[in-house]
Amino acid sequence: MDIRQHRRRLVRELKEAGITNYGLLKLETKRLPKIIHEDEQIGGIVYGRTTGNKIGSAMLIATDKRIVFLDAKPFFTTSDEIAYRVVSGVKINYAGPFASVTLHTRIGDYGMRFVNKTCARIFETFIETYIELHKTGEKQVFNNIDKMTSKEMVDENKFGTPSPRLQEFLDLVENQNTAVLSTVDKDGNAHGSVVHYIFRDGVFFIVTKSQTLKAQNISVHKQVSLTVQNPNGLKTAQVSAIAEKETDSKVINDIYSIIATARQYVEGNHFPPIVSMKKGDTVVFRITPIGLQFQDFSKKNW
Repeated sequence: MDIRQHRRRLVRELKEAGITNYGLLKLETKRLPKIIHEDEQIGGIVYGRTTGNKIGSAMLIATDKRIVFLDAKPFFTTSDEIAYRVVSGVKINYAGPFASVTLHTRIGDYGMRFVNKTCARIFETFIETYIELHKTGEKQVFNNIDKMTSKEMVDENKFGTPSPRLQEFLDLVENQNTAVLSTVDKDGNAHGSVVHYIFRDGVFFIVTKSQTLKAQNISVHKQVSLTVQNPNGLKTAQVSAIAEKETDSKVINDIYSIIATARQYVEGNHFPPIVSMKKGDTVVFRITPIGLQFQDFSKKNW
């Protein structure tokens, strides 16, 4: 599909979602062809003045794969990608000719004022439908996963017989125990740290201390990413995820007892750094994937 066809399709879908002629002129609308993929379909959109930390004019665009928060200015564009798995609901209040919309998610709320009523109603219906479609148990996070780089990655609803590429992903993360954890602080600065992890039933667990930079960052932004690689191989796995404190004492004790064991390093046999680290209380984080990428750089088709 060429770019003109792509734009025409998006305009048609935006009109079906209730956008007005004014909405079609917004900078966010003009940026959409570069943000919405050719295999995505827009089902809902709201735009207006934002509330909370993100003040200004912006859009929330709901597709059949994800929700995008988009704030476009003449010289820069800010966007957040939100998986349906982390959305808990949408609330609409009507006042006069406009509506206010709040999208509730596990990573924070996205509020919008002075919203077109028709857009708000369609957006609410579409979001509620897709929340139900994307509800899966945490032990089956790889079923119908929201963000995939290859359609071959998952055989939907067949977690017991995963596709070859998903099996490669599982083989990699199940046979490694360290990853690079990426977090973002309150000022938007990225931070990376090497962590030991436990992978169980599709969920990662890590142990750290409450005063570490990664723990403080997670308290501000729950969205994190993990990069897993075999140091002697050419396969990598990237996981976008939501990090939350584990509260089950049995799980906490179990995870800590596994991670806090002596290991053989190049420098000799040592306990992981977490054992001797003095930066607050011990914390176990549950890291639930919301998106996966897997690359095999030994193949020539990447």
